[in-house]
Amino acid sequence: MGEGARIYVEVEGRPLRRYAATLQIRVNGGWQTIFLFDNSHGDHDLHRYTGRTKQPAERFMEGDPREVLPAAIAFLVDHWQAVVGSWTN
Repeated sequence: MGEGARIYVEVEGRPLRRYAATLQIRVNGGWQTIFLFDNSHGDHDLHRYTGRTKQPAERFMEGDPREVLPAAIAFLVDHWQAVVGSWTN
């Protein structure tokens, strides 16, 4: 992953109940979220961003959070460059 990009993960619960995994890039000296996976509303969703605006949820996959979170992180690791390239500031 490039110097100006990172994956930031927050988790809650043991066993894991809630999570958020974000792809962030450096913009004007700060970190800007440009892609988000979460289950904050009970479903495993992804959100794209246009600038700082979070777009409506799209279903990512079904399953236990302990299975879905690693898949979300793997997606970000494998596709971060394409996501950054498609993000509109």
